Amino acid sequence: MLKKFHGIVFLILMFNCKHQKEEKQIIAKIEVSDTHIKVDINNKAIDSSKLHINFKKAGDYNVLKNSIKSDRVYFKQWFESNPEKAIDSASHYIYSKLINDIVPHWYGTTWDFNGHTNIPNQGDIACGYFVSTTLKHIGV
Repeated sequence: MLKKFHGIVFLILMFNCKHQKEEKQIIAKIEVSDTHIKVDINNKAIDSSKLHINFKKAGDYNVLKNSIKSDRVYFKQWFESNPEKAIDSASHYIYSKLINDIVPHWYGTTWDFNGHTNIPNQGDIACGYFVSTTLKHIGV
């Protein structure tokens, strides 16, 4: 699970950061459909449909953040009675909420090296700030 999560974070960073210098050339082919994205990088394929990634935002962002906050209370209580199952379930929950619910709201937010918005699609955001802000919004 953790390995899968790191791959997604890498993919997010790769598409949200612009580097001044590239030490090695990366050749990428991107295919986009309504339901998924397939990326071939140096003949290695990453298919979003196999990773169960949603690209469409749904609902109000603040309502979403508040629901995640209240769900944390549930996981905390569950952890007290069954830590192993609570951690496993919380891991899947965090992955799904981050990738499928939080991140889609940020699509279209403009990138800037000094960007630091806390609100999707308002202002600019830098890649590192994007990662820390989305993680903050799910309670990490």
